[in-house]
Amino acid sequence: MDLVVPQTLYGLVIAEVATLDRKYDGTIIFVGEMLKIYSLLAVTYLVQGFFLHGISGLLTFAEHDGWYATPCEDDHLTLKFVCVFVFEIAVFQDILACMNLFSVLWNVSTTGPDASFTLLQMEEDPIQTGGAVLAARVDEPEPVSKFSGMFFKVTPVPPVGMKQWDLSRVTRGFKVWAFLVVVIPKLTIVLVLGYYGGLFVAQQTHVEDLFMNTLAVTFVIDIDDFLYVAFTAEATKDNLMHMKPVTIDIDNRGRWSMWFWATVVHPLACIAVSALIINRALLAAGC
Repeated sequence: MDLVVPQTLYGLVIAEVATLDRKYDGTIIFVGEMLKIYSLLAVTYLVQGFFLHGISGLLTFAEHDGWYATPCEDDHLTLKFVCVFVFEIAVFQDILACMNLFSVLWNVSTTGPDASFTLLQMEEDPIQTGGAVLAARVDEPEPVSKFSGMFFKVTPVPPVGMKQWDLSRVTRGFKVWAFLVVVIPKLTIVLVLGYYGGLFVAQQTHVEDLFMNTLAVTFVIDIDDFLYVAFTAEATKDNLMHMKPVTIDIDNRGRWSMWFWATVVHPLACIAVSALIINRALLAAGC
């Protein structure tokens, strides 16, 4: 079974940091890409944290003021549950992406000695064919116009000899860095947002507010996707898409377990969380 690095901002941070090579990419691209991906990651955390602080502030204000939008007799309770359920599905999708990233990092083989906690293995590779952005060879295909990619989407043709991205230089230190900088912060934000965002939707009374606020809190979850699509070069997206997967062995018991979790546990978990959030909103209203 192949574990694939997700085509998201978080997957890009891990994959590109592991693949960038100053020797082949050059100092300008190396430093520029490092600054870009860390800046996008920081902006994502700051913006999501800002929205999360605003949502929790609105809920706190309602609690201290003794006002709750959810009446005990609500004509739109079914619609409210559906809206919360849809939002929690989006949250659960991000949780699964975090778990997928965790699985990739957990199962990828580390290089170097067992005690090595350096960020990346820097051994010389005589057959290295390039870095994360540039290829080592010059026999590239005929390029498209240098201005065409600025105005419409161009499907890039990989240069001849371009290195396929992989995680072959990963060390234990890199895994620890990835967990602390990417996986844990992302998972924490998603879990907290799943609770406060769902409660915020559940406290709306008007149909228009239900629809608009469901879209609003879902938008907060997708901020990282907007930044990834807008500020990542098409060639970089293509490299991430065709990145070498991490291969693991799995038996029929493992396949059955994966089917059971995806088919039974995940839907029931979304339904249960949505029901608990609706119940929490009703209890907060004194019902």
